[in-house]
Amino acid sequence: MRRCEVWEIDIKWFDILKAFAERAQTLPRLDVAILNAGVAGYAWNISPEGWERQLQASVLSTTLLAHLLLPKMAQTQKAFPRRQPNLVIVWSELHKATQFNERNEEKILSTLNNKEHFKKNFTSQYPITKLFNLPHR
Repeated sequence: MRRCEVWEIDIKWFDILKAFAERAQTLPRLDVAILNAGVAGYAWNISPEGWERQLQASVLSTTLLAHLLLPKMAQTQKAFPRRQPNLVIVWSELHKATQFNERNEEKILSTLNNKEHFKKNFTSQYPITKLFNLPHR
């Protein structure tokens, strides 16, 4: 039997992401995971984990969840070699709306998580976070 399930998750908490991935490990197989997270805003807002909320949602939580789901997808590939599991991270073309001047910073994430930097560059924060989700070859 084929079925599709939609599982919502609160991306503010890393422990919730870990519990979500543990739940996914109990599935008989995981063929597709579509991760679509994004928070946009012009006000400084910190997640409960201590990160600027756009940075956490679009970059940190999405990357962590992808990393945590990959072992189950690899297990699925092994058990069903004729099928190719797919991990999809939805991104936005808004990444084109930034110069990404922070790319030369020694600690890019720390810079993007800095309140003073955010206040000076708040319109570019969301587009920058979308850069991290682009496929790399």
